[in-house]
Amino acid sequence: MNVGMASALALPWASAAKGAACGVSGAAQPIHEQVYVPIGGIDQWIEIAGADRSNPTIMVLHGGPGSTWEPLTGVFADWETHFTMVYWSQRGAGKTYRKTGPSIASTMTIDRMVDDGIEVAEFLRRHLNKDKIILLGHSWGTMLGIKIVQKRPDQFSAYVGTGQLVNVLKAERTGYQAVLQRARLAGRLDAVSELEALGEPPYDDINKMVVERKWADIFDTPSDAAFNAKWRNPPSFTESDNKERIQAWLFSNLIMWGQKRQDGPLMAVDFTTSAITFEIPMIFIQGGDDHITPTALVEDYVRLINAPRKDLVRLPGGGHNAVVSMQHEFLNEVIRELGTIAC
Repeated sequence: MNVGMASALALPWASAAKGAACGVSGAAQPIHEQVYVPIGGIDQWIEIAGADRSNPTIMVLHGGPGSTWEPLTGVFADWETHFTMVYWSQRGAGKTYRKTGPSIASTMTIDRMVDDGIEVAEFLRRHLNKDKIILLGHSWGTMLGIKIVQKRPDQFSAYVGTGQLVNVLKAERTGYQAVLQRARLAGRLDAVSELEALGEPPYDDINKMVVERKWADIFDTPSDAAFNAKWRNPPSFTESDNKERIQAWLFSNLIMWGQKRQDGPLMAVDFTTSAITFEIPMIFIQGGDDHITPTALVEDYVRLINAPRKDLVRLPGGGHNAVVSMQHEFLNEVIRELGTIAC
């Protein structure tokens, strides 16, 4: 699909029947709120933005862990025309981390953060007067997302996963081999030497992961590389903001991946055995060249799952961060896939 096509697609919630379909009438009601909400015993940061609060609501689960979307909200202006977008900074990330600092380390568990997500969804349904909302997960956020929609499918009209985690250990090993192959094709003997010295994941030192990810960034897809160069130091962030952002990322990663990158709770995640039956539509939109959460593994997973509806969309040339680096193309696919989802 071509960039900009989203505005030409037929949107049932933007039609003359909107009042009947969405339970509203009259002029558009823009919304832009930034607020701390009590979630899971602590104050957590939520931003809500949209051209009309009666549009369908998308709740975003950012990646990382700890990689808040706070500096990226301006990227999604086009999305906010069609959807009410909700950007939640999870426990241990962004302004939520600013409020608590590292004091919540003992509460940083997958189960607690899944329950946090359910509480956020409950708040949004009340606050926005929605029966159900759409859940969009990216990377680490897809791990939370799968567990959230399994536990409380009644709150959601659909799930959209991108950079989808399936089997974490297999993804880490497949991703490593992909980066090594790219280094060899580029003739970068320095990269090949460092990567071969690391060997395959899981690593006994998280610093080895940092080295592997360094080369993964260098050999990233052109779309992701261009986006990362612009947003690695967001123009709206001060030096203090960036320092805090890095602190939160390190804090969350050291807990969820473990000090040795093999002793944290994430490495044991394998949805091919624990999450194959769902009660809502399950949509996966993957960068075709994602080497962090390889699209081939997602394709195998989609074949396994049972759901009222399931689909996998590949974005050619897209990498792990296609949702932000190719946000227009991604939005087109979201609208195409969710065109029959109620408000």
